[in-house]
Amino acid sequence: MAIVPSIRIRVQTAPKIRIRVVPALIPLNATVAVGDVVTLPAGSPATVTNVGTPSTVVLDFEIPQGLQGSPGTDGDDGLPGVVQAVAGSTYISVNSADPANPIVSATGLLPLAGGTMTGKLNTIATAAVAGAGLNIPHGVAPTSPVDGDMWSTSAFGIYARVNGVTKALASLDNASQWTLVQTFKTSSTTAASIRMPHGVAPSSPTNGDMWTTTAGLFYRINGATITPYAPGGTDVAIADGGTGASAADAARLNLVVPTYVATRTAMKALDTTKDTVAILTEANRQGRFNWTSGNFSTQVSADTLEGVYVKATAIASSSGAWVRSYEGSAMARFWGATGDGTTDDAAAINAGLTVIGPVLLENKVYAVGSTINTTATGKSLFGPPGRPGGVFNAASVAGAALKWIGALGGDMIHFGSETAGVDMYGGALLNLQLDCNDLANSGIVMRAIDNAQVENIKIHKVRNNSLVAGLRLTSNANGFTPVNCIHNCSFRNITIATSVSAMGIYNDSLGTSGGQNTTNCTFDNIHVTHTNGNAFQLSSVDTSTFTRCATSRLTGGTGAALYLDGNAVSSKTVMGCVFNLFHPYVASGTPAIYADGQYSRQNKMILTGVDTFTLPQIINSAELFFEYVGSGYTGLIASEAPYNRVPPLQIANYAVADSKTLDWYEEGTFVPTLTLGGAAVGMTFTSQKGEFTRLGDVVTFAIEFTLSAKGSSVGQILVGTLPYAKNANNGAAVNVYATNVTAGVGDTVLSAIISASGTTINPRKMVTGAMTIMTDVDITNTTTLRISGSYKV
Repeated sequence: MAIVPSIRIRVQTAPKIRIRVVPALIPLNATVAVGDVVTLPAGSPATVTNVGTPSTVVLDFEIPQGLQGSPGTDGDDGLPGVVQAVAGSTYISVNSADPANPIVSATGLLPLAGGTMTGKLNTIATAAVAGAGLNIPHGVAPTSPVDGDMWSTSAFGIYARVNGVTKALASLDNASQWTLVQTFKTSSTTAASIRMPHGVAPSSPTNGDMWTTTAGLFYRINGATITPYAPGGTDVAIADGGTGASAADAARLNLVVPTYVATRTAMKALDTTKDTVAILTEANRQGRFNWTSGNFSTQVSADTLEGVYVKATAIASSSGAWVRSYEGSAMARFWGATGDGTTDDAAAINAGLTVIGPVLLENKVYAVGSTINTTATGKSLFGPPGRPGGVFNAASVAGAALKWIGALGGDMIHFGSETAGVDMYGGALLNLQLDCNDLANSGIVMRAIDNAQVENIKIHKVRNNSLVAGLRLTSNANGFTPVNCIHNCSFRNITIATSVSAMGIYNDSLGTSGGQNTTNCTFDNIHVTHTNGNAFQLSSVDTSTFTRCATSRLTGGTGAALYLDGNAVSSKTVMGCVFNLFHPYVASGTPAIYADGQYSRQNKMILTGVDTFTLPQIINSAELFFEYVGSGYTGLIASEAPYNRVPPLQIANYAVADSKTLDWYEEGTFVPTLTLGGAAVGMTFTSQKGEFTRLGDVVTFAIEFTLSAKGSSVGQILVGTLPYAKNANNGAAVNVYATNVTAGVGDTVLSAIISASGTTINPRKMVTGAMTIMTDVDITNTTTLRISGSYKV
């Protein structure tokens, strides 16, 4: 049977509780615990309730209060007057006679609401772990604060009212961020504006964090920890990436901006672990250089004048070099050329040609005392784009000029290979004035070169000697070989003014031994002013065209306008050339044109009749087929003197094996085609025309396109279709002129190649010393292409 506990309670005046538990079949392992104890009003019955279980007893008690006791005896009255109480450092004076204003004074205590503290608040308790020294509880901003009020709110921070203005002492938003611009006190000799005590670096800093340690000052920007200052320097704070320095020049070594240096010597001495970009301000050498790692031994050895590659003082060139950074073409001034018309700039210009290849001359007069050598593939010399202008020997020119200051008898420019058995490909002489200064034998001497350009050239004051010429076309070895020839070159817009005895253009027979050293070339818009020397003296040329060529002989002169020298005894040959619109002029007397010798044959000439001239003199078994345009000629046309003129013939136009028989003559027009990658989708033209002349097995042609829309096709440019297929065993002279092309293309050398045994042409441009086929990206919707040349069928 269960044991039920019983409780007896007796209430006394001073209540005590005694609990007796009488076991009533309680299990031996039962527990008893006191639960809630509640006080009841006096006189209420007491109760005890088991809110647990028989084995786990929990007792709640309700116990009444005791009865009210009897009042005690009153004490004696106190003395009237002022009572001062002292508690620690707090002083309070109380006037008990004035209950409405009991406090006379208080020092060290805050007044109750509405009161005024008359004493001074001396010291705020030091902040400790248990609490702050001063606490301004959060509340709401007062509606009408007065000067001196201070308050805080949970939303925005701590404020004070000063001179009628509410100041935000610490304005925070809910993310613990300042929401207003904070102004710190001005630093002074006694205190800084802000203090950031030394600590340790945060393990996971975020952008914007700032902190100090004994190692320095740090901040976090864009995910990187930056050290604007670290111990080790006392004066200079270093910019991004700095390591500290005590002097300005040491600080500069840590900057990540270009360093300005006055000389190459200073640049060589730079610490390349700190300075990797240098701005050179040295006169005639100005430019930007980048420190570049790598093996530059070959370049540094070649660049002896340090125009592009400069060795550092303490670093081997096999590990790196200072390399000039530039856009476009290398300029002669990189190597120290002054262009002042007096200082000898030949070495500087030649250095540029050796190191880089193409070299640009500025609109200056460059004095040269030795020959300029453009004698290897990829070498070019040119002035600013456009036809050269200005006046020779002037202090300033509207073009680039070379002036000879060397000894009597030198050559100004050599163009083409000067090594037997070695040919030069490509290259150009463009936009130049050459002042021979009555001392130099020649302005330009050309040898052994293919697909080169000589355009926009003025040659002036050639030396007074009957064996020299403004432009000389020759070879570089005795014994004819194909590589000793001048092939497929373009001569355009050339003006030559000779001395009394010199020739204008002289094509000699040196080294040909019965061959020709100038073949498949085009001469266009050439003008020679001469006196006693011949304007054109051609002795070793074939399959070339001369278009719009003019000569002007000065008063009293005796030189011939054109002399075709095919004298077999001297191994001279002039064959298969076309002179189209040749215009001789003389100030006095009559101009002379000669075709001389049995190897001067199969040449054709169309003469203009603007001025009076005599008929060509055809002598010593020479041949010359010619026509005239206009009425300015003189001579015995009716009698058809045998050496004066061969009358126009009707040619049957069928090929024969006899090399001495003219078997074909034809003039005609054709419609050329232009495709991009083999298609011409959407391509339209404002002009699309072609014309040709076939003389024997030589075809001379001219093509012109002007686009109105280039369409959507892409790929390589292909021009067709020529009237006759080219002989696969022969070269071809093709010239390309382009306007309104993509930026940069017009500044390069342009040429073209006729496909072997074909009738199509691929225009090409010079890119890094190599000819590259032009594509759709090189032309625009308004591009004009003019292509002319000659080839054998």
